[in-house]
Amino acid sequence: MDDIRLEPDFHVFLSHNSKNKPAVRELGEALKAAGLRVWLDEWELRPGQPWQPALEKIISTVKAAAVVVGADGLGPWEIPEMYACLSQFINRKMSVIPVLLPGAPCQPELPMFLTGFTWVDLRAGLTHDGVGLLRWGITGEKPETHGQPGNEKGGNRNRPAPPVVTSRNDAPGPVPPVTVADEPPEFPRPPIREPEPKPPVVANVEYWKNSELPILLLISCADRSIAQRVQQRRHQFDSPLPVFHTGANQRVFTANQKFRFDWQAIDPAQILPRVKQFLEQSDPRLLVIVSDALVVAASDGRYEPSQMAKEIRSCFLSPSHLCGMVGLVQGLAQRTSDIDRMLDARAINDSSFIGAVTRVADGLRLKAPPGPARELSRESAMIVQVAQSEVDMEACLQLRHLIYDRMGYLDDDISNCAAQLELDCYDCYYGRRGAIHLVAKVHGEDEVAGTVRLVMAREVSADVQKSVIGSSPKYTMEAQAKFIRQILVKRDPTGFLRQRLNATYFATLPILQSTEFSTKGRDILKAAGDAAELSRLVVAPMYRGLGVSKLLARISHQ
Repeated sequence: MDDIRLEPDFHVFLSHNSKNKPAVRELGEALKAAGLRVWLDEWELRPGQPWQPALEKIISTVKAAAVVVGADGLGPWEIPEMYACLSQFINRKMSVIPVLLPGAPCQPELPMFLTGFTWVDLRAGLTHDGVGLLRWGITGEKPETHGQPGNEKGGNRNRPAPPVVTSRNDAPGPVPPVTVADEPPEFPRPPIREPEPKPPVVANVEYWKNSELPILLLISCADRSIAQRVQQRRHQFDSPLPVFHTGANQRVFTANQKFRFDWQAIDPAQILPRVKQFLEQSDPRLLVIVSDALVVAASDGRYEPSQMAKEIRSCFLSPSHLCGMVGLVQGLAQRTSDIDRMLDARAINDSSFIGAVTRVADGLRLKAPPGPARELSRESAMIVQVAQSEVDMEACLQLRHLIYDRMGYLDDDISNCAAQLELDCYDCYYGRRGAIHLVAKVHGEDEVAGTVRLVMAREVSADVQKSVIGSSPKYTMEAQAKFIRQILVKRDPTGFLRQRLNATYFATLPILQSTEFSTKGRDILKAAGDAAELSRLVVAPMYRGLGVSKLLARISHQ
């Protein structure tokens, strides 16, 4: 090879986040010491030459890839590398091994297609056993002394507890090492580490039953001018505020509950201790934090969650407690991961501040379990049918916007769109593929209690004349597409939603479009041609707990 230094017989390619470079370098040296030929970019890329061809060549020839995950998760270039490696796994059974470094979270958020691979856990440190397990995954040669104390440099010193091999589906926290059937029985078993304590579960909290929903509102501003502007809104929270007070006025969106806020102003240094106290005391309230210390400026001019915000979010992995965060910035408010709402502190007024806080509270209420199952009255019955009119279709899109906006799932442009409708390019029928929209209604009423769409990944034949929905699927999709376009003529004068509806897409299903497959790994999707996706399943707040979502899902699968 003329310009790129590359050998065809490397054992392993180390895919990593550049933020973890020192730890990855140490891992590479340990694998070298174990007799493996390791490909690490800083060791193998020749200065002055393009590096992308080198990556393509090593990924297409190497025997195994280690996808290294640290405290900062996957890096921007590590993601396409990972998908390219998954393609090689499909094509030639290349081993793909997730490796957890010290600092990786207890429940690492791995991409969907990576969770099916057994990982090597090095969070306790780089040990002899850990390197042995990784070498096993790379070469297929199981270490004979797996489970025994290793002869590390410096003698048989006290070392961190051995790593474990597990999968994402296992119980959270450390678990005992995998038992190998042919291990000699006299081998000592490594000590089992106790799982980390979890927040106590709050029992019998029925957030949807009480007339007033208690909210602990923590206010913390390091900037004095922001603190003053926020404090001027204090009196607005003395009395209970209605749920969905800024939502649509249809009855289906209303609720008989009100939010009762307990406003507490604290110093930014006290946020984490106060959060931990909240959890330790099993406080039954919902928690909303408003602070200018939740985000920091990123290199691309946007914002990213601060380390404190990440720690707060990690404290609420258990569904027994719910927390929302409102980030205050001295600039344009932009959607930021892990932050439920962003607010420009320069333009704070009563409406914007109350709107941001109550929308986050609305989202927490929607995420809370609906409580014990309820039943409709004997005089009522829930029916599921296709959206048969423009009114039905508009109610579906409006309900989707309301729920997803409150839960913080929408991008800024669609959240702030004046039409208050949520749709994308999968909602319409374009002659080959499309979606069928179903609605749930109470018999004898026109209100839409819930909605779901079934996206077809392949063309529906015109020969299919009947189905569980009572008419030709193709005819139904054509009619619903017409309803959507008529709605947009009235409610989308700027054309923004029409552009979104007509956007091009490469993947046949929305769930695949939302991944990083737009540039890598398309061959993994070939098998999706005959599939369909059930998505955008939402239920109006006043109908939660009646089994509407189960009914919609069951009918859609017929």
